[in-house]
Amino acid sequence: MNATELARKLNTSMQKVRWLIYTGQIDAKKVNRVWSVDEGSVRAFRRRNAKAIERLKSEYVSLYWAGISVKRLQERARDDFKTAGIVCHLDGFAEQTIYESIMEGRNGSHRHTG
Repeated sequence: MNATELARKLNTSMQKVRWLIYTGQIDAKKVNRVWSVDEGSVRAFRRRNAKAIERLKSEYVSLYWAGISVKRLQERARDDFKTAGIVCHLDGFAEQTIYESIMEGRNGSHRHTG
């Protein structure tokens, strides 16, 4: 797979893909001036990324129940994504995370015990 295909697969920008390659989060090599991406490395990255997203969601839910507003959580999301190396849509991340948590609690599958 090349870098353009990876950007489509991860639903992200070429700039982000270049950053993932440069920082070693995804293994790739240039072949005839085109990045060739190691698919095993992509699978491993996707697993790490999903775990990082779940950790951040859990942290946001805890912070929300501790009194931090959804607006404030969304304001800090960009820095948190960058720090954790997360590839995910930023728009509405905090709102969606809190909504999902509340809906889980409403359906009885999750209870906040504050």
